[in-house]
Amino acid sequence: ESLFFLLLPLMVLTAVRCGNAGASASAVLLAGTVLGLNHEIMLDEFDTAVRIAFVGATAFTGYVVAAAFAERQRANVALDIEQERALVTLQSLGEGVISTRPDGRVHFMNSIAERLTSWNADDARGRPIEEIFPLSFSDNRLNTDEPENTVRHCLRRGTGPEILSRRMLRDRAGKLRPVEGAITLVNSASGAMLGGVVVFRDISEAEQLRERLLKEATHDSLTGLRNRAAFDHRLRELTDAPDQGRRFALLYLDLDQFKLINDTRGHEIGDRLLVELTRQLRGAVHHPDVIARLGGDEFGVLLIDTDEERALQLAEILRRTVLDYQFRERELTFNVGVSVGVTFFTAGDRAPEVLSRADIACYIAKESGRNAIHVYRRDDANMLQHHSDLARVSQLQTAMNDGHFRLFGQRIQRLDDKPANGEGRFYEVLLRLMEDGSIVSPSAFLPVAARYGLSTIIDNWVMEESFRLLAHPGLTDARLSINLTPRTIDGPDFRRQLGELSTRYKVTPQRVCFEVTENVAFDNLTRAVETMHQLSSEGYRFALDDFGTGVASFAYLQSIPVHYVKIDGNFVQNFANDPVNPLIIRSLSELARLRGIECIAECVENAQTKHELQKIGVSFGQGYFLHKPEPFIPHPASH
Repeated sequence: ESLFFLLLPLMVLTAVRCGNAGASASAVLLAGTVLGLNHEIMLDEFDTAVRIAFVGATAFTGYVVAAAFAERQRANVALDIEQERALVTLQSLGEGVISTRPDGRVHFMNSIAERLTSWNADDARGRPIEEIFPLSFSDNRLNTDEPENTVRHCLRRGTGPEILSRRMLRDRAGKLRPVEGAITLVNSASGAMLGGVVVFRDISEAEQLRERLLKEATHDSLTGLRNRAAFDHRLRELTDAPDQGRRFALLYLDLDQFKLINDTRGHEIGDRLLVELTRQLRGAVHHPDVIARLGGDEFGVLLIDTDEERALQLAEILRRTVLDYQFRERELTFNVGVSVGVTFFTAGDRAPEVLSRADIACYIAKESGRNAIHVYRRDDANMLQHHSDLARVSQLQTAMNDGHFRLFGQRIQRLDDKPANGEGRFYEVLLRLMEDGSIVSPSAFLPVAARYGLSTIIDNWVMEESFRLLAHPGLTDARLSINLTPRTIDGPDFRRQLGELSTRYKVTPQRVCFEVTENVAFDNLTRAVETMHQLSSEGYRFALDDFGTGVASFAYLQSIPVHYVKIDGNFVQNFANDPVNPLIIRSLSELARLRGIECIAECVENAQTKHELQKIGVSFGQGYFLHKPEPFIPHPASH
C-alpha cells in the first residue's frame, strides 16, 4: 500500500494536461484510492494522518501546477497576439523596415522593404545589411569611394538613433532610388545590443514634385524658358560676383508687330507663334549663356564672359532669326521683327540699373525704326534725351499726385461779341504745370507723356476736374471744350467714365465739347468714331482741332460727327502777311458752313485780324487779343 506515493506524478501530469479541472478530478480519485484502503487494512492514527496529508499536498501541488501552466498559456497567447499585431503593423507601414542582428545580418524585412530593395525576406534573412541595403551619396553607379554602410557604422559604434539623410539606394536589380529615414539600435534591459532597425522611405515622388514646383517657379509655363524671376536672380548673381574683372552683356529683345497678330488673330495664335519662335531663339543661345522670357513679347539674354564683338554677333543672329521666321496659320503667313537693346556690365554694377540700360537701348532701337540693334552708351545723345524724358515722366507722375497741375481757361467768343442761341460763356480748357512758381507750357511735357503712355491718365484727370468746374456755382452758364487724345476716346471704359462724371456732378451733355485731332479717323480708331457718334446723339459736341493742316481734313468731316472746326493758328497769325491765307480761311469757313459746322479761328492776336475774320464770316474767335488764359479758380465770371 505504500505505492500510493507513485500517484503524485500522475496527479501533476493530469493538472498540466487538463488544468484545474484535471487537478480536481485527480484529487478526488487520489483521495478515494488512498483513504479507501483504511477499510481493508487496519492503520493506526499516524498512518492515517500521513495519508491524509499526502492527499492534501498532492492536490495542492496539482492546483499550483495547473494554475502555473494556465498562466503560461495565457502569456503565450498574449505574446502571439502582440507578435501578430506588431507584424501586421510593420507590414502595413508605408515605410520600409529592416532589422538586423548584432552582427549586422538581416533578421526581418517588411513588405515595403522587400519592394524597395527587390529582395525577398526569406532570401535576405542572414545576409549582411550592406548586401541588402547598399547606400551611396550620389547617383553615380560607378562610385566606389563611398563611406561604410550607415547601418553597419551605427552597429560598430554602438550609437543611435541616427537620421538617415538623402541617400541613393541600389536595389537588387541595380536600379537607384533616393531614400531617407532613421536608424535605431535595439538594446536589452541589461544593455546588451540586440541589433539595429532601419526605417526608410522612397522620396522619388517628393523629389519629382519638388523639381516640378521649382521649374514652375523659375520657368515660363508657355515657352519653357526661364522666367523673369529666374532671370533677375541670375543677373544679381553676376553683378554680385567677387571677380570684378569679368565682363558680361545683357540683350533685351522686344518683338515688333506681335501685338497686331495677337489682337487680330487671338491669343491662342499668338501663343503658338511665341512657342515656335522660342525654339528658334533657344537654338542660338548656348550654355552658360541664359535666355529668358521677361514678359508677353519680351526676352532677355545674359552673355557670360563676353566681349562687344561676340555680343553684337549674337544680337544680329537673334535679329535675323526673328526676321527670317515665318509663322503660318492656315492660308496666312505672318512675319515679326525684333528690336534689340544691348548693354555691357561687370561685377559690382547694380542689377536694376543694368536691366534699365538694356531696356532703354531697346526702346531707342524701336523708336529708330524697329527691327534694329542699339547699344547703350552713356554719351549717346539719344540716351541722354531718353534719360531726360524718363525724368520728366517721373516729374509728371509726382506733379499729378502732389496737385501741381492747374486748369486754365481761354474764352472762345463770337466775333460780334453777342451770345448766340442763348448759349453762355464758352472756354477751352488748357492744362498747365506749375514748377518752382512758374508755368510750364504743355508743349514741354505732353509729347513726353504721349510717348510713355501717360496721355490717357492725364486726360482722365483733366476730364474729371473739368466736370468739377462745371458744377461750380460761378460757372453754371458756361460750356467747356476739353482736349482729349484719340486713344482716350478709343478706350473701352471711356463712355462709362463719362456717364459716371455726368451723374456725379449733374452736368448735361450740352455743356461739354471735346476737341479731337484728325488722328481719330487717320489711325482707324473704329471704336472711338463709333463712341463719338453715340455721344453726339446724346448731346455732347465735338470740335476738330488744327483744321486745314491735314491733306484729308475735308474727308474727315464725313466720317466723324463734328460741330466745330478750329482753323489752325498758323493761317490766322499770317492773315495779313500772306494773301493766300485769307483764301484758305474763306474756303474752310465756307465748307464748314455748308455742312452746318461752325468755324473757330485760333490765334486772334489783334483787332485787324478780328475784323477781317468777321468779314469772311468766321463764327468764333480765340486768342490773346480776345482773352488771355487764366486760372478757373477764381473763376472768370467777369469776362
